[in-house]
Amino acid sequence: MEKNQQKLNHLAGSSSPYLKRHATNPIDWYPWGNEAFERARMENKPIFLSIGYSACHWCHVMEKESFEDFEIAQLMNDSFVCVKVDREERPDIDNIYMSACQLMGGGGGWPLTVVMTPDLKPFFAATYIPKESAYGRIGLKDLIPALNRIWKTERNRVEEVSQLIVDMLQTVSRELQPSDLSIDMIHRAYESFQFSFDDEYGGFGTAPKFPTPHKLMFLMRYYLRTGEKEALEMVHKTLRNMRYSGLYDHLGFGFHRYSTDRKWRIPHFEKMLYDQALLALTYLEAFQIMREKEFERTAKEILDYVVRDLRSPDGAFFSSEDADSNGVEGGFYLWRLEEMKQILDEEEFAIVKRIFDISNEGNFALHDHVMITGANILYMIEPFEKVAVSLNITPEELNRIFERVRQRLLEKRIKRGRPERDEKILTDWNALMIVALARAASIFGDEKMGSIAKEAADFIIKVMIDGNGRLHHSYAKGLLSDVCFLDDYAFFTWALLELYELTFEPQFLRLANSLTKEMKDLFWDEENGGFFTTLSDAPDIIVRQKEGYDGSIPSGNSVASIVFLKLAQLLDNDEYKELARRTISAFSSQIIAAPDGFSMMLCALELLLGPRFRVMIIESEKDISQFERIIGMVKKEFLPNIDILYCYSQPLLRDELAEIVPAVRDAILLDDKTTVYVCSEKSCFAPTTNVNVVLDLIGKRRDITQIEK
Repeated sequence: MEKNQQKLNHLAGSSSPYLKRHATNPIDWYPWGNEAFERARMENKPIFLSIGYSACHWCHVMEKESFEDFEIAQLMNDSFVCVKVDREERPDIDNIYMSACQLMGGGGGWPLTVVMTPDLKPFFAATYIPKESAYGRIGLKDLIPALNRIWKTERNRVEEVSQLIVDMLQTVSRELQPSDLSIDMIHRAYESFQFSFDDEYGGFGTAPKFPTPHKLMFLMRYYLRTGEKEALEMVHKTLRNMRYSGLYDHLGFGFHRYSTDRKWRIPHFEKMLYDQALLALTYLEAFQIMREKEFERTAKEILDYVVRDLRSPDGAFFSSEDADSNGVEGGFYLWRLEEMKQILDEEEFAIVKRIFDISNEGNFALHDHVMITGANILYMIEPFEKVAVSLNITPEELNRIFERVRQRLLEKRIKRGRPERDEKILTDWNALMIVALARAASIFGDEKMGSIAKEAADFIIKVMIDGNGRLHHSYAKGLLSDVCFLDDYAFFTWALLELYELTFEPQFLRLANSLTKEMKDLFWDEENGGFFTTLSDAPDIIVRQKEGYDGSIPSGNSVASIVFLKLAQLLDNDEYKELARRTISAFSSQIIAAPDGFSMMLCALELLLGPRFRVMIIESEKDISQFERIIGMVKKEFLPNIDILYCYSQPLLRDELAEIVPAVRDAILLDDKTTVYVCSEKSCFAPTTNVNVVLDLIGKRRDITQIEK
C-alpha cells in the first residue's frame, strides 16, 4: 500500500508539519494529550513517546527504517500507546524527557525515544534506535518485546525506577544553590573557554563542533571589560573559519546546524532560524568591534537568506529547512565537477576550483566518514585575498567574478528539489530574528531591515498575543497553540527593547515593560529565585523545570536577566535589578561548576557587575542634525552596557514617554541644542551637547591592534 493511501492516524489534524508527516505511518500515533493518556490508563499499556523535529536527519532515518515498517508498527501498536511530539512546538516536554534520558545514561539528541507509565513517568530512554539489532546495539525489533515483558512481569520495579527518575528531576529543579556573585566568576569562565578553544580551527571542542554564538558574545564582552586581546582573537579565528567553512552556504547564504568534523568542513545540513539570528547578531557585534568588512558582509548575507527563504507572507519567519532533499542528506547542497563544467565557462570553473577544495573524487563524507564518490561540499581552503593574489587579480575583481558564478550556480541549484521547510511560526525564535534585524538596521542605518523587523513584531503582537494579553508559543496553518513559555516572554521583550532603540517609538518600551511584569507574574519563583520554564497550571507535565543552561539557544532565565537589567537602567527600577540579581544567583553554583554551559548567563552577570549607563537624549527642533550625529556615533560602537532613551521635542510624545520614565519631565535643553544626559546607576553627569564628551563618559570602543588574519 502506498504511503498516501494508508489510513490516517490521530496526527492527521495536527498543525505541526512534523507531526503531520507522520500521520500516514502505520503506527497509531497520538499527539500529546489526554486522549492518549486516558487510553494508556484504560488499556494498562506503557506510552511510547517519540520526540523529533522537521529538520532532523536521524528523525527521518528512524521513520523510514521503523515507523513506516508494518512489522515494527504491529509490535508498537500491540505493546504501547504511541505518542509523537514536535520538540519545537513543545520544548517543555522535550526538556523534561531529555533530562530524564541523560539521567538514565541514554545520552542526548534527536530523535528522543522514551517509554513511560500511563502517568507519564519514564522508565526507558534512548535517542535513535535502529530497526534491527547490530554491532552490540539493540534494535526495536528486539527491544519492544523486552520492554513489553518487563512491563508485564516486573511492574513493581518499573514503578520504582520511574518514580526515582521523577524524584531526581524534581530535585534538580528545586535544589539550586544561590551564592554571591563576583567578577571572579567572569575570569574563571574565560579560563574555561581558553581551555576548550581549538587554537588551530577556532570554535570549542573537537567534533561534532557547534557554532555556539553566545560563547563568542561573552568573549567580546570580556574583551571590552579587560582589554584581553586573546579573547578577541578567539572570536576572530572562529568567525573567519566558520565563514570559509562547509558550515556556511556560499551560494544561498546562511549557516547549517553544526559540523561533523573538527575543521568545520562537513556540515549537518539543516538550517535553523535561531542559528541564523544568533550568528547574524554575533557577526554584527564582531564587526562593531573589529570593523572587518567580511563580518559585515556575512551578517548581511545571513539576513538576506532569512528574508528570502524563511519569511512568511505575513511578515513572520518560518522555523527551519530540512537537512534532506529528495531523501538524500545534503543533496541540495552537493556538487559534481561535471555538473559545474556544464554551467560555467572555463575561466569561471577554474576560479571556483581554486576557491573551493573540489575534485572529481569528491570531498564529502557522511557522518560515518564514508566518502560519497564525486560529491563535493563547497568550503574555502584559504581567504579570498590569498586566492586573488595567486590568480594575479585584485580581491575586488575576484569578488565580482565569484558573484556572477554564485548567481549561475544558485539558479541551477534552485531547480533541484528544495529541502522541506517547516512553516511553524515560533514566538521565541522570531524574537531572536527581530533582535538581529533591528540591530543590523541600527548599525547600518538600513530602513528596509528595520521595516522587516517591525513587521515581524507586528505579527507577534497581533496574532500571538490573545485577547487576554497572553503571549502564545507557536502558530501554524491558522492555529494558535494553547501553551506559552518563559522563552517567549523573555526573547520577545528583548526584541521590543531592540526595536525601541532602533525607532525610539514609546509603544515598544511600554509593551516591553508590560510583558516583563506579566513574565514575573507567570513564571517567577519567589521562594528560590529564577524563573520556571512553564506556567504553574501547565497540564500534563511531571515536573516544573527551571532552566539556566545555554544550549543551542540561550536559556529564558539568561535572557530574562538581561532584559530586567536593561529595563532597570532605562526605567530607574530597582525591583527589576534585584530580580535579575536573584535569577543569576539562583544558577551561580552551576555557573561555577560548568561555566561554558552558561555563556549567555555570564553576559547577564557581566552586565549586572557594571558599569552600566543610560544615555538620555533630549531632541531640539532647531538642532535635528546634531541629534542624528549623536545617535549615529553611539550606535556604531560596540557598547552592550549602554541603554538609550530618546525624548522627542513634541509635548505629546514626551508626555507618553514620561508615563513610564518620569525622569524625562525634568530634562531641559542647553542653549536650545540637542542635549544628552548620561547616568550610571544612581549618579548622573552634567548634561552636554558635545558628542565627544558623551563617548568619553560612556567609554569609547577600545583601540584594537591588528588581529592576525
